[in-house]
Amino acid sequence: MSHIARRQYFGQENVSGPKDYPLIFAPFDDEEDVVRESRDLKITFSVSAVCIPSTTWQLVLGMWTKFQGPFRI
Repeated sequence: MSHIARRQYFGQENVSGPKDYPLIFAPFDDEEDVVRESRDLKITFSVSAVCIPSTTWQLVLGMWTKFQGPFRI
């Protein structure tokens, strides 16, 4: 019997209201299956994109800053 692995990533369901969008965090490298601290990652939001070319953002290591309390990018 073969086993097919299905990747699952962290996201949050839209529970706040109509102006908030669910987010999915995933590793940028397709070979990875875990979102790790201090690694490049993709953030995808679920929205109808008629005029928007992409709903995925990429955070590249060294191109962003983390501030402790409150956390900001």
